[in-house]
Amino acid sequence: VGHLSPGARADLVLLDAPSHVHLAYRPGVPLVSAVWHRGERAV
Repeated sequence: VGHLSPGARADLVLLDAPSHVHLAYRPGVPLVSAVWHRGERAV
């Protein structure tokens, strides 16, 4: 539960995949490109 607005902190995972379908068809392949936790980039 939350909201999207300028200045709000966010948790976000950016995937390096052309579609969400790759999550199911490519198990074990690292698709995570970047991670943001509480609005700051973690990876």
